[in-house]
Amino acid sequence: MFNIGPVSALCLEIPMAWVGSLELLYRLEDGRVRAIDRHHGPLRVLKAHHPEGPGLAEHVLVHPPGGLAGGDDLSVRVEVGAGAHARLSTPSATRFYRSLGEVARQDIELTIGAGAALEWLPLETLLHGQCRARSRLRARLAPGALFMGWDMVCLGLPASGDDFRSGSFEQDLEIEGMWVEAIRLEAQDQTLRRSPVGLNGRPVWGTLWSQNSSKQVRAVLPLFAFIRGRASLRLWLIHLRESTLRKARCLSCPEVTAPFPR
Repeated sequence: MFNIGPVSALCLEIPMAWVGSLELLYRLEDGRVRAIDRHHGPLRVLKAHHPEGPGLAEHVLVHPPGGLAGGDDLSVRVEVGAGAHARLSTPSATRFYRSLGEVARQDIELTIGAGAALEWLPLETLLHGQCRARSRLRARLAPGALFMGWDMVCLGLPASGDDFRSGSFEQDLEIEGMWVEAIRLEAQDQTLRRSPVGLNGRPVWGTLWSQNSSKQVRAVLPLFAFIRGRASLRLWLIHLRESTLRKARCLSCPEVTAPFPR
């Protein structure tokens, strides 16, 4: 019979955690946005490209382990210099997996300089049952900065039998000096999950915001029209600080399978 020695047994009892950080710096030089990245641990970006010309640099953030488990701690710092334009996305959902007790953390700091623009467009966050997740996003904007982004959260995977019956999620979204939103969700909190002023029984919600970016707002108006036309989707449009910040909130049901308009 195979005998596990004391050192091997100890290794099996101690869960391994990923600690990673990523720093991205964008600068406008001679009409071209140049990107500098530094990383520690698994977080990194693919090679920057310029899909709409030299004035816009686009990066895809990747996390090879595929998700966050208990004890993982990932941080992203982004600085977009004056006049530069950057777009950030992800190739797949951010997944928070089952935890044995430790909290998994993701911390994002965005700094956008005067006259600069940032589009923050990650795919959804998936919360697996029994996860313990903590997510924070904070943006600082200089005068004249443009910032558009979204955040989508899915509770469990209902089609696979994961209804997020246990677990917890804490999230903070902030545009410094303009908007702060926080959620503290325990899976067993049926008051928040079922209340009409809460999640109203829906396992998916999304938030879209736009600061000083009327062009981007016009571009997503067809999406708002699509949402309003679906019985299983609910949409709120909120104006904060008239003419500067606009925010939209949507609740969705898992049976929504029709694609959004492109």
